[in-house]
Amino acid sequence: VRLTYTLIIYFSAGPEGLMAPDSKGFLQTAAAFVEAARSGVLAGWDWLGPDPAVMPMNLWLLSATMAVTGDTGPLAPALAQGVIGAATCVFIALLAGAVHRGLLASAGWFAVFAPTLVVLNGIVLTDTLFLFAAAGALWAALAWMRHPGWRSALILGGALGLAAMTRIVIAPWIV
Repeated sequence: VRLTYTLIIYFSAGPEGLMAPDSKGFLQTAAAFVEAARSGVLAGWDWLGPDPAVMPMNLWLLSATMAVTGDTGPLAPALAQGVIGAATCVFIALLAGAVHRGLLASAGWFAVFAPTLVVLNGIVLTDTLFLFAAAGALWAALAWMRHPGWRSALILGGALGLAAMTRIVIAPWIV
């Protein structure tokens, strides 16, 4: 659903259809980051990005997508976000299923077709990656509360780390 939406928007509205006001800056920063990495000038703290006030995970995702595809436009990152968004739907289904087994399928399908989730997956922003990590953290926390163990604790820590490296606003969850 997400990939289809993204392609429809791209081919009907052009690259601008996949971008919000912040998207252009994200893409320009990522393109410069890829160029700096290819030329070998990134060293030390430069790997965290040019702005210390911006968490680097989204920059790394955009840069990796650009490095693999060679495209500095919004299509490849938006398609990558579609895959991440689909994984988020799985976490949402698992969360609902953990609350009540009968909710798993309906929550999963609701997440698949939820207009806000579909539209945001098609716009190059930090929302998709952050929601994926936050949903993963919630699922891991619930799994740990039901059956405490290292596996769920490590997944929880990894998901919280991914979320924090995307948007620091998640930091209170660590407590």
